[in-house]
Amino acid sequence: MDAKQTRQGVLLALAAYFIWGIAPEYFKL
Repeated sequence: MDAKQTRQGVLLALAAYFIWGIAPEYFKL
């Protein structure tokens, strides 16, 4: 597998995790 593609996938996963962790707190306001 391409290293760049793998890194992009990891960043995407972290971004999704971060967004779903923040979104509920944000929309509670």
